[in-house]
Amino acid sequence: MQRILYRLTGGIEIAYVIRRVERNQRSTSKGECPWSIRQTGVYQKLTYPHDGSPSSSVFILIAPSHTVENEVSLCLSGSEFEGEVMTPHFSVHERLISDSLGSWMDYMAWLESECKQKADRLIVWDVEDRDKHMTYFKVEDRQRLKQLRDYITDLIVVLQTAVNTIGRIGKSCQRHCKMSCAARDDCFCNSMIGEFVEYETEARVYLERAKVLQERVQSTEQLLTDLLSFEETRALKQLARASHVETKALKELAQTSQEESHHLAELAKRSAEDAAAVKMLSLVGLVYLPTTIVANFFSTEFVKINEQGGIYISPWVWILAVISVPLTVATIFLWILSVRYSDSSWFLKVTRIRHPPLSHREGEEADLERGRLRGRTESEVNQGTMPFSLMRLSTYATTTTKAD
Repeated sequence: MQRILYRLTGGIEIAYVIRRVERNQRSTSKGECPWSIRQTGVYQKLTYPHDGSPSSSVFILIAPSHTVENEVSLCLSGSEFEGEVMTPHFSVHERLISDSLGSWMDYMAWLESECKQKADRLIVWDVEDRDKHMTYFKVEDRQRLKQLRDYITDLIVVLQTAVNTIGRIGKSCQRHCKMSCAARDDCFCNSMIGEFVEYETEARVYLERAKVLQERVQSTEQLLTDLLSFEETRALKQLARASHVETKALKELAQTSQEESHHLAELAKRSAEDAAAVKMLSLVGLVYLPTTIVANFFSTEFVKINEQGGIYISPWVWILAVISVPLTVATIFLWILSVRYSDSSWFLKVTRIRHPPLSHREGEEADLERGRLRGRTESEVNQGTMPFSLMRLSTYATTTTKAD
């Protein structure tokens, strides 16, 4: 902020805020900035002699540094600059400007060292190094560079304001010289005006350096962003490669599972064929079993060999067929009946089959299993496709006992 007013009565009012940078003695272990920007408010009211009144100058300084306090006290005493028109009117401004520009170079050197430290770590990073690249930079470096860029942005704003303020104060000094000095060539005002010009030039140099430093930080920040993007892209490629390997493994696993399913299907087919063969053999044995029982029951020799060595068939051989055929039919009927009604209560009561007591949960599971098996048995018996392996051993035992 700067404001310079010229009054028609021959007075000047100057008001501005000038900033300086100082060390704050903070610890830098947690990324804190060891520098702090301070500001000083300045107000001056300068009146020239008119109507017999002498000239006067009033200064108000808000939060000046200790160095400025000591130097301003010397300027206001007039012990060293007595007889000079610039004392103390603009010497105070000269001391303030000199004090404010004194530490900006050190502050920018610290910013430059911080930026260079990050940039060196990025430049020496080997792109092909796949194991140790994370030791050179981290995501936190991106945040630190953003913080440095904010510091430099504030620095540029402060220096630009300082350039404008120093220029306006220099013009006020020239106006004061024209109104107060009799000698226009070699007065003390020329040296003071030259000081303000030098301060303005110095502030412009600082401003240009701050802009260059800002570009350097932006370049480093962009490089870090590109490297992080590159690292992210490489991680995505590795992830895609791993996903491809996993997909290939899943395909191989699916193929293996398909082959196993095929083998299981072949095994089930062979088991079904074996069950059909066993069923056929059982049916054949079931056909011949009544005949064998009848033959053993009667103990009759229906086929004899006579004295001449010829075969003699008994005329009562028809009895074997008459008894065996109905008994075979009855046996098959009892088998079908036992399979269909093996779980019914009356069948269990007639056959007197007793199961061991089960718990409530086991009883429910057994009832559910019997219901499933009964429903499957009924449908498969009706269709004639029931495999022999589903027949109950208890049915065979009951049928055989009845036949015996």
